[in-house]
Amino acid sequence: MALSQSGMLIYLSLISMVGFQLAPSPALATLPFAIQSVFSALACFPVAYLMAWLGRKWGIVLGQLFGMGGAGLTVAALILYQFWLLIAACVLFGIYFSLTQQIRFAAAELVPASMKEQAVSLVIGAAVVASVVGPGLSTWGESFGYGVPFVGSFAAIIPLCLLVMTGVLFLRPPARQATATTGGGRSLGLILKAGAWRPMVAAAVSFAMMSFVMIATPLSMSHAHFHVSDSNTVVQFHSLGMFLPGLFIGPFLKRHGPKRLILTGISVFMLAIIINLQGMSFWHYLSGLLLVGVAWSLMFVSATSWLTRYYQPDEAARVQSFNDFCVFMVVAVCGLFSGKVLTTFGWEGVNLVMLPSLVLVALICLLEPKSGRQEDETGHSVTENQAG
Repeated sequence: MALSQSGMLIYLSLISMVGFQLAPSPALATLPFAIQSVFSALACFPVAYLMAWLGRKWGIVLGQLFGMGGAGLTVAALILYQFWLLIAACVLFGIYFSLTQQIRFAAAELVPASMKEQAVSLVIGAAVVASVVGPGLSTWGESFGYGVPFVGSFAAIIPLCLLVMTGVLFLRPPARQATATTGGGRSLGLILKAGAWRPMVAAAVSFAMMSFVMIATPLSMSHAHFHVSDSNTVVQFHSLGMFLPGLFIGPFLKRHGPKRLILTGISVFMLAIIINLQGMSFWHYLSGLLLVGVAWSLMFVSATSWLTRYYQPDEAARVQSFNDFCVFMVVAVCGLFSGKVLTTFGWEGVNLVMLPSLVLVALICLLEPKSGRQEDETGHSVTENQAG
């Protein structure tokens, strides 16, 4: 996860600027990111079942091949100055992201139930390495671009994928449960009716709002005449905020439950918006995006842990794939409109437009009815809901 997130951060920190460089219109600068998110969403269902069929190890290996293909096509797009090649690259990146996101579910499945929260938070938190490696490689790679901006940075994703592929070949999943099973259990409709839609909404909003402001920040800094190295530093601190708390969230999740941590994350998000509205200096960008990363960590890790309490192993593939589909589709819509909102309403508009979604998630957490065990139509107990 640490190495994969390093490649993702290179992509996320630069894709809006690459889109601005190649797009026929400034309003289309975030279209490549939106395309990536759409294909991440479309890939969710086949990816979940592919993982169940191939196993986690070979599914992750396949994901790295898509990542290498996306990086190679982006390099070609930059050298040839072709926007359509960038779009094609983002299709491959979308599938790559979808396959890599399954790592957090694998962590929850391959440990005893009592360690589930710690496993999810540690795997996501381990990507704190990416906050140093990703932006560092992005800046270092600029010197290998042969005069073409961003070429060396995207080329650096390829060796990262090779390292992940090499390392994961030594993975030996426990024989008791190598992957999520695909059949049996309740229908998706019954699982959603039992309350699984609540953590899904929380996960989608946290990821979408984080992506919305993260994609807009380098563009806004570029318009404010900051250097690329400045935006890379801001993204570096943002990624620290995203991943470092994951190393410590597990015990708090176990003690206080996911809903309280999600509400804490919303409070941190609100503080970030207040800071962003105070000005557009380097320190405003840095501190605001750092807090957005912390808010995302609290909300997304908690929502992932919350969701695992609503399904059994034989229901995992359909629930996980539907969850990621919802997350990436919402992210795609937000990514598509991020550049448009920035060019039309400015940096203030980007921040204010996030408020209604955060309020919605807060209400979902506060108004959830307390319940004990979820039951299917026959009245048989199927899963324990300890979300409260």
